[in-house]
Amino acid sequence: GQCCKGLYNLIIMPDSPLIATKTYIQPIQPDLVARPRLHSMLDRGAQLPLILVSAPPGFGKTLLVVDWIHSQNKTRIAWLSLDESDNDPVHFLQYFITALQKIVPNAGTDLPSLSQGARPASLDTQMNLLINEIALHTAPFVLVLDDFHLIHSQPILEMLTFLLEHIPPQMHLALLSRTDPPLPLSRLRARDQIVDIRAD
Repeated sequence: GQCCKGLYNLIIMPDSPLIATKTYIQPIQPDLVARPRLHSMLDRGAQLPLILVSAPPGFGKTLLVVDWIHSQNKTRIAWLSLDESDNDPVHFLQYFITALQKIVPNAGTDLPSLSQGARPASLDTQMNLLINEIALHTAPFVLVLDDFHLIHSQPILEMLTFLLEHIPPQMHLALLSRTDPPLPLSRLRARDQIVDIRAD
C-alpha cells in the first residue's frame, strides 16, 4: 500500500487520555444571520465525498457549519476539532476513530494497536480495515474536521487522500480550513465529488 508510506518507523508517544471535548459539536449561537443558500450547498455536500469550507479567519466557517448541523436532522454528524498536536499520524488516527465512534460504534475495534498506543505493523492495513468497518454502517453521516489548516503531516494527508479515493458512499467528509488543503481537489472537482464554500 502507498497511502501511508513513511509511517512504519515512527516513534509513538506513550498512550495518554484523549480530550473528549475535541469531538463535541459546539452549541448554536443566538442571533446568527440566516444563510439558506449556504445551508443548501451544505445539504448537497452531504451527498458527496467532500465538503470544503475554505476562508481566512473571521469569515464564520465553524459558525456556519454548526448552524447547519443544528438546523437539519437528515444526516448524523461527527465532529473533530484539530490542533497542532494532531500532526502525529497515530495520535490523529486515535482522535479520528474516537469521533467516528459517535456514529459507527464499532469503528476501530479491529485496530487494537492504535487504541493501546503501540506502533502498528502497518497503517496501510489499519486504514483498509477502518474503511471496511465504515462500509458496514448503512446510515449516511458527515465527519467534520475543523481547523484542518493546522494539519501539515504528509502521512496524514496521504491517509485522507486514500480515504477519499475509497470512501464508502454513506460517509461524507467536511474540512473547515483557512487554506486549501494539499489533497486531490482538482480530481474531486472534475468528478463532481466536492462542494466548495469559499470566502466570496
